[in-house]
Amino acid sequence: MTNRFVAALFASALLFAACGSGDDVDPAAAGGPSPTAEGQDGDDTDADAGTDDGDPSGSGATTAPGGASATQAPAATPAPVKKASEGEVNRPRAGSYVYDLDGRGTGPGCTDPNGCATPDGATSTDEVSYSGDVMTVKTTSSEGSGATTTRFRWEAKRLLLLQIRTDTAFGSFGCTFEKPVTVAKFPIKVESYGKQTWKGDGCEGSSTIEIVGQEDVKDASGKTWKTWKSNQDTVYDFGSVSGTIDGMQWQSPDLGWTIRSQEESDGTITGGGPGGTGANFQVEGTTALKSHP
Repeated sequence: MTNRFVAALFASALLFAACGSGDDVDPAAAGGPSPTAEGQDGDDTDADAGTDDGDPSGSGATTAPGGASATQAPAATPAPVKKASEGEVNRPRAGSYVYDLDGRGTGPGCTDPNGCATPDGATSTDEVSYSGDVMTVKTTSSEGSGATTTRFRWEAKRLLLLQIRTDTAFGSFGCTFEKPVTVAKFPIKVESYGKQTWKGDGCEGSSTIEIVGQEDVKDASGKTWKTWKSNQDTVYDFGSVSGTIDGMQWQSPDLGWTIRSQEESDGTITGGGPGGTGANFQVEGTTALKSHP
């Protein structure tokens, strides 16, 4: 099973690093995508592939258009989640995965020496879309204007991370990996993927991925899901932003998506402090699935 992907881990640190003032803090993006044994082969790892809102799972799930009025009819109840075969993980449906967000952090814009906490009702959302074998995930938060976009490519025996980009009021950071990072292997089993080093234009780092085992966990509504637990330690340097992130996530092989996540991260923004000096940030956060397509 995949662990907390590089993309989701980066999102928390970079979005918080550029968050606003007062108690506004974006400590975590929701968990990254989950793999399926039904991925297709492909030799092209070009991260520039386009995206759309198609649903390769055949569920017919779609994303509601923007600008909907407050009087819009309630969304339809999601189709039943299909049970995954032993050792496999269903491919996640296209659409919105919404999470309750809870956390505390220090950094630019936070004036409380004990850290700024997320307000009640804070959420984060993963918007998933597909173009062929390329899956795009856009992560946003109710507590910040930033967005992180990541692209992955499905292959028969692995899932690859191709590209990541975070856009915030503070600035934009990103990486197109010279060699795609393996974030999942099929079939899913308890194992360590070992330390993977990576680099791109203006970025470098490493990630250590470990699939720990299976656990039953509850989502935000109290529903129990069978999940795979995974750990990931990441060290990254984007030039203007660098740091470390330690994360855990619990993902359902049936839903193909994260049910819960937990992480701790710390780092430095070059020129992000008073007078252009460096500024440090620290974040602790958790997410719990609230709704899914």
